[in-house]
Amino acid sequence: MPESPLALCAVHSLQFLAHVSDLVGGQRPHQSQFYCIAVGRVIHPVPLRVDNWKSFALNGSIVSLTHRLQLECHALIVNMDASTPEARMAVQLDLSRLFGILSDRRQPLVLFHGSTLCQRTTRYTAVAWKMFNETCWFDDVWLRLVEQQTLQDQHCHVRHINSTEEQRWCSAWLNTSSSCSSQAPMIKVAKRLHRRTRILHSKREVYFDNEFTKAQIREHARYYSIIPCRSGPSVALCLLFKNDVAETWIGGLQSLDGGRSFRGLPSLVMPAFPSSLDNKRERKRYKFDLWGLNKSATLTHNYAILSHGNEYILVGGRHKKPVTYHDGLWTARGTSWRWSERNQTDLTPVYRGRGVWEPLKIATPMQWTQLRHMMDGRHPGCIEARQQIEFPYLAGPGVCEFDGRLSLAWLDGRFLLYARSNAASHGRRSVQVSTSTDMINWTPFERIALQRHTTHSDSDGDLYFFLVQGNPIQPGSLIALYPLVQHARGCIGVSLSVDGRTWSGVTPLLRCAVHGVRAEHQPIAAVFSNASSAAPEVFVFVHERVPGIMYEEAVPRPQARALERLSKERGSRVVRYTVQCAVFVRWTSEQLAMLASAGSDRAARLLQVPSYRCPTANAKRRGVDS
Repeated sequence: MPESPLALCAVHSLQFLAHVSDLVGGQRPHQSQFYCIAVGRVIHPVPLRVDNWKSFALNGSIVSLTHRLQLECHALIVNMDASTPEARMAVQLDLSRLFGILSDRRQPLVLFHGSTLCQRTTRYTAVAWKMFNETCWFDDVWLRLVEQQTLQDQHCHVRHINSTEEQRWCSAWLNTSSSCSSQAPMIKVAKRLHRRTRILHSKREVYFDNEFTKAQIREHARYYSIIPCRSGPSVALCLLFKNDVAETWIGGLQSLDGGRSFRGLPSLVMPAFPSSLDNKRERKRYKFDLWGLNKSATLTHNYAILSHGNEYILVGGRHKKPVTYHDGLWTARGTSWRWSERNQTDLTPVYRGRGVWEPLKIATPMQWTQLRHMMDGRHPGCIEARQQIEFPYLAGPGVCEFDGRLSLAWLDGRFLLYARSNAASHGRRSVQVSTSTDMINWTPFERIALQRHTTHSDSDGDLYFFLVQGNPIQPGSLIALYPLVQHARGCIGVSLSVDGRTWSGVTPLLRCAVHGVRAEHQPIAAVFSNASSAAPEVFVFVHERVPGIMYEEAVPRPQARALERLSKERGSRVVRYTVQCAVFVRWTSEQLAMLASAGSDRAARLLQVPSYRCPTANAKRRGVDS
């Protein structure tokens, strides 16, 4: 088959496309597809004189185009100059999304050009009317991408325009060797049904029947967890979440149909200590020991919950300034996942005015017991390389903030706690693990090890958190779901471990878009449907289009407003993917074999133990190898 024509995409750089097309593959302009893209401001489309040109005027960001049109480019030409600092910064902060439209099938070319002058003292207005200094496209963006090996084989030259103006041109090849694109994702949903097509995976949006819950899911909720929970004599699934980025509570819903739907209003799991109490006037109105909680027990922040035997263990917290309210990680135990099994607390917010919300009115005492401080950011081995001069809210040099999501697991008589590791001032986010037999005495933190994917250099990307749980297919092993971003490619990855520290390599579960240095989707859990059913399956729950992840505080205000509108338009949702049993069994065996070949005796022993077998007759009927 003949190769498809090259697609050349220009950002604010229409006049240079025809010239660059001669440099890429030797194709003439009339043999290529051309796209002109405007980012960071609204530009009305104008007629173009070249037949194959297509012009897109975008409101704020390339993301407003890519979710409507599957655009794939083989070369990207970006003009880094603009008339205002807001417009220049909008392009810089949209680069990860622009790289997302570049093809993985052939190594794409990236070309930046712009002025050599850089005024770092120039200020611009960002989110919440904050003022930031403009960054230089070459020193702060291009060289950082080269250092991270996202761009390879780079060449730059300076062109003199006149006595006072110079233009720098830089070209490089985009690195396509990301762990997220190294192999096909495990979950592949058939988009068209053919009589010979065998459906191995399916996708269903989780249903919520309550309007208040729907609004929370669509615009605010994040950091979901799914745990088995009791509902009378039967076992149900409970979906827990915090209600916002700066949460005021953790709530939960129950499902009796395998996670297809969650009905009713959320029940309170744990309230957050009101941030309004930082105000001296407000502190006079409420007791410090509000609801029976210590003022430092911020269990809602980056929380983790574990269903362990007949009880539930909750962990959460943060170590930062003011230390009076954020002094590290706390833990509590309960016989229920709810705050109280008696009277339910109304979670509907009450607005007092002037940006202040009323604290929750909780009349019943909590059923959570053994509330205590677990550890702080000075715990041995904890890695925190960020500097206070850049992050003034840090509690001290080398003191871990625990700024990423936590995870708590159980394996072979030990609790395993997974927390964020910041190995550099910017980037190089990874995960570290500590273990305990009693939730009191914890071992020093150690960095996790992923086969074929190191976490020790800038080129390794960002691994934001680990959601670790028992493997629903193979007892005695753990699986981890995690969002990963590397070389402008994002995915939800999955790995397997038999000791909790050394993990098999990254297997992309789902690919997803990248916003800045964050993946657009986040994992929730993998659940085995029913081992005794005629057709057991593995349900993988995913939080798609996480609220607030499209932009950060340095994004120029006009672009942030456009992204916020787009985020509300698209909405967030919880999705359940169904993976056929045989696919997950085969993957488990492959990962155990990889760990065994690397010297793991335990993995070798587990390979000899018969794992769960999928029903052969049913598998053959569905066209799946058992």
